[in-house]
Amino acid sequence: MGDNCMTVEDAWRVYDKWLRESIVGFCHEPAELDSLFRLATAPVSRLSSLKALGDCYLLAVSQAANATLVTFVMPASNAWPSRCTTIHSYWSN
Repeated sequence: MGDNCMTVEDAWRVYDKWLRESIVGFCHEPAELDSLFRLATAPVSRLSSLKALGDCYLLAVSQAANATLVTFVMPASNAWPSRCTTIHSYWSN
């Protein structure tokens, strides 16, 4: 990422700016997200990996929203393969 990388302080500044702009909105998590998150974590339940938990959360959100998760790397848990698309980039070579 090089020069494009932000500090945490800079990232909070950008986030605060987004909150002030009317084009940005936030939605509540769907009620079924908890059960979908638990289903997504089942295949990786014996791992101690924050990355796996993050992947599973995003996968559960995509399932709840009936959306496709687009990523550069296949998630650790692929409970719903049809909900995940991997982009191959020059970094993966």
